[in-house]
Amino acid sequence: MRSGETAPPPGPAVDLEEEDMTPLSAAAFSRVLPRLNEAENRDEITTLLLSFLGEGFGRVVLFVHTQGMLRGRDCRGEDLLVDAVRQVRIPMSGPSTFAAVIDSGVPHFGPWPQGSRVNELFAAAMGGIRGNVLVLPVRLGVRVPLIVFAANTPHPVDPRSLAELVDGVSGALERLIRARKSQDNLPAVD
Repeated sequence: MRSGETAPPPGPAVDLEEEDMTPLSAAAFSRVLPRLNEAENRDEITTLLLSFLGEGFGRVVLFVHTQGMLRGRDCRGEDLLVDAVRQVRIPMSGPSTFAAVIDSGVPHFGPWPQGSRVNELFAAAMGGIRGNVLVLPVRLGVRVPLIVFAANTPHPVDPRSLAELVDGVSGALERLIRARKSQDNLPAVD
C-alpha cells in the first residue's frame, strides 16, 4: 500500500468465489491466514476457521474441550443444525480419535478409524462417515481447548497448509489473550 492510500474494507469471512479459488488450496490458505491476524475477538476467529473449512468440507463441527469432555459449539454443513450440535457431549475418558488428537496435538487426516466405541457412536450420530476426515486440534500452550471435525471433501488437503492454519488460529487466540491480560494490568484511572 502506498502512502495516502486507505486499506480496503475487510471482506466477508472467507469468499473463495470472489476470485474463483479452489477450496483448501495453498492460495485459499494464504488468503485466510492474514484475516486471522486481523480478527478482533474469539468468535471472529472461530467463524473464519469454520467458514474456511466449510468451503472445502461438506460438514464441519467445532468442539470446545473442557472438563474432560468435548462439547459441540458450532457447525457448517447443509445437514447440520447448530442447536443439535450444541447438545453433543463426547467424553474423553476412553480411547477415540478425538482423544488421540488431543493427546498428541497432531491433526488426523484420513479415513475415520473404527474399533473405538466413541468413534463408532460418533459415526452413527453423524449418519455415517465416509471418505477422509480431518480432526484438527487448536493448541493454546500445552492445552487443546478447541477441536474441529471436518468430513466430506472432494479436494486434496495439504498437511503443511493445515499446520499453518492451526498455527494461525492458535496465534490469533494467543494474541487476544495477551491483549486482554495487558488491559487487565493497566493501572486504574481516577
